[in-house]
Amino acid sequence: MAARPVFYIGLNMAGAVSAGAYTADVMDFLIDSLDTWYAERERQRERFGDD
Repeated sequence: MAARPVFYIGLNMAGAVSAGAYTADVMDFLIDSLDTWYAERERQRERFGDD
């Protein structure tokens, strides 16, 4: 069986103090999205296996 490819996410943000609130919101959304994706992936693995 071939190894699964690794997926990397890069995040680059710049800005002054006023960008902090925007950056925090983006990070919150990204983390929430990844948590949801991992939960669904695990649910699919339990239902269908690793195929």
